[in-house]
Amino acid sequence: MDDIEMPESPHRYVDMDVSSDHGFTNEDLPDENLQTAAYVVSRVKSHIAVQLLIVQVASGLYKANWQFLSAANVRILVDIFTSIASHAHQLNSEKSLLRKLQKGCSIAGISDPPMVHFENESYENYLDFLQDLLKDNPSMSEALNIEEQLAGSSRALPPLPPLTVNTIG
Repeated sequence: MDDIEMPESPHRYVDMDVSSDHGFTNEDLPDENLQTAAYVVSRVKSHIAVQLLIVQVASGLYKANWQFLSAANVRILVDIFTSIASHAHQLNSEKSLLRKLQKGCSIAGISDPPMVHFENESYENYLDFLQDLLKDNPSMSEALNIEEQLAGSSRALPPLPPLTVNTIG
């Protein structure tokens, strides 16, 4: 994902704002740029959808068959959840990529990919899986160091914003 190249507006458009709120519309850009931007954003959205489907399938497989799974099978599932959650976090942390995607969406007039949703869903499913594993099979959880992984995953999550308390007085 590091090598995603969003089309840059030709230099003659440098001083223009890509926001339609400022009078710059899709018609002001060459069709190739619109098509490239739409294609890249579409690919990112598809990538996110596939990753979330993999998480759903892995969750379903575990829930339906947990009593039949060997430690090696569970390790594979742990690796799947770990990889997808860390990938989602990495994508959502790359500010330059997010800016390029936002620019591409603005140029093409399409909605942004659900990056935050992807990260939240992947971590939520990952943590739910680890908790289910701890509950369903404590001995395997101990052998696979699931408690440590759960604690480490919880520490890796971004902190929640502080709560504000409204007092009515």
